[in-house]
Amino acid sequence: MESEPAPRPAPYGAAIVLLLVGAISVGYNGWDLSLLAGDVEIFDRAGLGWVASALLAIDGLLIASGLLQLGGGVGILLKRSKGRVLGLLGSLGIVLGWIAFLVVAVSGDLLAGVSVPAWVMLLVSVSGSVLGGGLLLVSSSPRGTAHALG
Repeated sequence: MESEPAPRPAPYGAAIVLLLVGAISVGYNGWDLSLLAGDVEIFDRAGLGWVASALLAIDGLLIASGLLQLGGGVGILLKRSKGRVLGLLGSLGIVLGWIAFLVVAVSGDLLAGVSVPAWVMLLVSVSGSVLGGGLLLVSSSPRGTAHALG
């Protein structure tokens, strides 16, 4: 007599992580976008207009990714099939957005000017996105979280 595979556990932990990281990302990057939009002229006068444009685009990507994470977290809690996909896409977007930020900061020789809150957000956003995405991937594997953790 064959036993049926255990049902996949609902990734409620992933949903909570996605909701927190998504909300923090949307809030911080929205605030940063509003500040940066007022400083575009300063960047232009310093000959760094391309940096301002790149940072505006990166903030937009991080906001959109945070919204995907929020949608994914809500979708998971409501047991919608698209919740996992939205959460994974949002997490991937956050990681790629911060990588793009580092590329711009290094290529523009601006690392020394990056604020402490930006470094904290980079760490929180990327680690939270990796954690949330990892929990989603583990919980969606056929073997489930019990096999991955034990």
